Amino acid sequence: MADAPTGKVTFVGAGPGAADLLTFRAARAIAEADVVIWAASLVQEEVLQHAREDAEILDSAALSLEDVVAVYRRARQEGLRVARIHSGDPALWGGTQEQLDRCAEIGIATEIVPGVSSFSSVAAVARRELTIPRSRSPSC
Repeated sequence: MADAPTGKVTFVGAGPGAADLLTFRAARAIAEADVVIWAASLVQEEVLQHAREDAEILDSAALSLEDVVAVYRRARQEGLRVARIHSGDPALWGGTQEQLDRCAEIGIATEIVPGVSSFSSVAAVARRELTIPRSRSPSC
């Protein structure tokens, strides 16, 4: 019987870019992480204010997928918690699935923390509701 998975990778949605639009769950996942991997070109640096002082911070722009997977392997072996911060929501254009598949192969636990989707911030900035009914006539 194989060892039970240790360590954990949490895919964190950083929302539409503003550090103050993180969810409470996202901020908590970052705060609990031993290793934080973030995309400096896509996510505001202020997001890192939630990281512990002793956390290892890695910029994913300097890492290949294989480099990131090596961090996940180390986390599995050493029982580390990793927060992998993605812009927006990890379920939308995040390259998350290939990482989830690799985590499954490694045998490390995963969690996905949704982010505030960018369409929500666009609607707020434009001051528009996105789902206005076409008509409110009695024939509808």
